[in-house]
Amino acid sequence: MDELIACTVQLDLMDPQTRDSILNCTDVRKFSTCRDVTLCAYWFDPDNFILACYYYSKEHPGMFMRFLNQTNPKIKDACLLIEQKSDG
Repeated sequence: MDELIACTVQLDLMDPQTRDSILNCTDVRKFSTCRDVTLCAYWFDPDNFILACYYYSKEHPGMFMRFLNQTNPKIKDACLLIEQKSDG
């Protein structure tokens, strides 16, 4: 998901003090799996989504690289109107 990459890059490029201040200002409901990264999560709580994406990417760098390389598992998102097709 493009939003996961954008959130991670934006926070990663911040001044470390600013980033730490943002990360420590609230309790974040972290994603436990890549399947939690959905448009619904983004729409219903965009502030948490941004921080949860950052934490997920840092805790799962291999999956982050799969998002960058577009080899991540296709996510069935109830909010998508068009079904994503899997490769293969």
